[in-house]
Amino acid sequence: QMTGCAPVVKAFEARAAVSEFWEGARTAASGLRVPKAFADRLILRALYESGGCAVAVSDTQALRAMKRAALLEGLLLSPEGAAALAALPALTTSGFLGGSEKVVVFNTGSGYKYAEILERLGENKELTF
Repeated sequence: QMTGCAPVVKAFEARAAVSEFWEGARTAASGLRVPKAFADRLILRALYESGGCAVAVSDTQALRAMKRAALLEGLLLSPEGAAALAALPALTTSGFLGGSEKVVVFNTGSGYKYAEILERLGENKELTF
């Protein structure tokens, strides 16, 4: 999820069965701007039972990943897909991933739906790496 709207991450960290409504949800990734997931109970149960985890990244981290994928791989990820890519360093740093695993990251949407973000990615010097 995104740090501006992370009800499942907050619930996961509290080991709660359900999430609370996220007030003032804000993120550039409109597909992740979900203040209260309909199936939060099922999502959390799946995370707990599978030994998974929940991670939130900032818009800046996701946009950097979006730009990196475009420049290095020729992939126009959506911010939602880029958020999953941006979570990988945190998962490695935390020890959840050891560094030798094969990881599949699903891109759940098209960057074409985000023309205003694409324009800013090309102009924003902060998003260089």
